[in-house]
Amino acid sequence: MNKDLKSLSGIFEFNFSSIKVKLTKEEFAHLLGYSVKKIPQPIEAVINNVLELIPKYSEPKGGFVILSDKKIIFESDRFNINDTIIQSEKIISRYLQKSDTLAILVATIGSRLENLSKQFMDDGDMLQGYIIDIAASELVENTADLLESELLKITSKKKFGVTNRYSPGYCGWNVNDQHKLFSFLPDNFCGISLTESALMLPVKSISAIIGIGRNAEKEDYQCSLCDTDFCYKRDKKK
Repeated sequence: MNKDLKSLSGIFEFNFSSIKVKLTKEEFAHLLGYSVKKIPQPIEAVINNVLELIPKYSEPKGGFVILSDKKIIFESDRFNINDTIIQSEKIISRYLQKSDTLAILVATIGSRLENLSKQFMDDGDMLQGYIIDIAASELVENTADLLESELLKITSKKKFGVTNRYSPGYCGWNVNDQHKLFSFLPDNFCGISLTESALMLPVKSISAIIGIGRNAEKEDYQCSLCDTDFCYKRDKKK
C-alpha cells in the first residue's frame, strides 16, 4: 500500500458550534416549499421561533474513521473490508471504483431537538413539532457537510481526492449493513449507537461512506438512476 495513503489512517472526531451549523430563513422556506417572500404569516412566525430555538437545542458533532490500514476491494456491486462483504449495490459501487480506501462517517445533532419536536406534538402543536423535525433533519446533513470539509482538508494534503458520500438505505443499499460499517468504528463513536434494526440513536444521526483515492472525485448525484423517493439529494434537486 502507498505510504501516503497508509499515513491517512486514523480516527477523527469533531464538535461543532451550533452557530456554525445553522439554517437561514431562505433555506427554511425552500425546505417547506415556499419562496422566502411567500411564506404564510403563521408559518413564518413558527419559523422565526424555531430559528431561535435551534442554537439552544442542537448539539452538532461527528467524526470519521479513515480505513487506509485495511484491505479494501471494490467490486461492481459491493466492497470488501478485511473480508467483510458490504453489498452496496451497483449505483453506489460504480462511484467508488476509482477509490483506494474509504472513510466511514457519522454525524448527529443529539437528541434535544428531536425531544423538543415530540414535546410540541404531544402538546397538540403539530405544526411547530413538524417544522422542528424538518429543521433537525437538515441540520444533520449540514453537520455531515462540515465533516466532509474536514476530511478533504486531511486528504488534500496528501494529494488524494474524495467521492460523494453515500449512506446505507439509499440506492438499493440495505440499511442493515450499518451494523457492518459500525463494526469498524469505536463503540458509541460520537455518542451514536445502533439498535438491532439498524436504527441510529440519537435518531437525528446519519452514517455514510466516502471513497478516497488519487483518482477519486466528486460527481453529480445521478438521481435518475435511483428510485428512492425519500432521498435527501433528490429533495435538494427540486
